[in-house]
Amino acid sequence: MIAPQIVMVDAPRVRRDDPETSHHAADGNNITGARAEVLWFLSIEPLADHELYARYEADSRMVGDTHLFTPQRLRTARAELVATGKVQFAGYYGLTPTGGRTRVWSIT
Repeated sequence: MIAPQIVMVDAPRVRRDDPETSHHAADGNNITGARAEVLWFLSIEPLADHELYARYEADSRMVGDTHLFTPQRLRTARAELVATGKVQFAGYYGLTPTGGRTRVWSIT
């Protein structure tokens, strides 16, 4: 049996029986900050997920030599914003660096 997720408003999702390391990792997630980054970059232009991370990576707002968010965290934040109706499929596709088709996202 899979334990239900513990979900508080804007809280990282961790199951009660997940290892302690998962709880520590979730505590370190800045969900609101990741969503704000996605909205900021999409306010400039519609982007695919890989383009969104490339813009973020090129941006100068870093902590030391590392970025605060991984590609996965920004992709998840974008999906959360789609679920809340703040971001939508722009209606057209782009290409990934390997030539695959990918959705382009925009602010609603």
